[in-house]
Amino acid sequence: MRLGARARYAVRLMVALARMGRDGKPTRMCEIAQRTGLSRGYLEQLAIFLKSATLVSGVCGRNGGYMLARPAHEITLAEIIQAAIGPFSLSDCVRSPDVCVRSEWCECRDLWAVIGSRVAAVFDEYTLADLCDPECQKRISEQAVRDDLRVASRSGVRPAEGRPERSPP
Repeated sequence: MRLGARARYAVRLMVALARMGRDGKPTRMCEIAQRTGLSRGYLEQLAIFLKSATLVSGVCGRNGGYMLARPAHEITLAEIIQAAIGPFSLSDCVRSPDVCVRSEWCECRDLWAVIGSRVAAVFDEYTLADLCDPECQKRISEQAVRDDLRVASRSGVRPAEGRPERSPP
């Protein structure tokens, strides 16, 4: 299972805005593009979705740019991802049973719904402020290592060799 580029890049854009916009002034998209390594045009497209979801606001004019519409601690990853790609679902049949002729008696559909809701709950558990906080990043990294070890012990697969240290750009 993989989260698409649009969702990942929307989160990256929001993290950059949270870090760069701490002085209360708008941040220009060219600065965000430079910080994130993403094209300005693509970021502008993402900003449209994020503005529609009232996660960012745009300021026109010479000193214009973008800024968070709410404090970072009030914006969850779930909101960002939903703004970028819509409601999270592991399979289309979970939200729209009519797309699959097997949905009424499918052995897996309920499981896909459970897994999807648990993934969505994790996205809802973390805020934009968490992603900007080095202590929270450390806790997330430690949790990821514990999860890797737990999965490896159950499956017999070796865990990923050491996760790289993360430091804020």
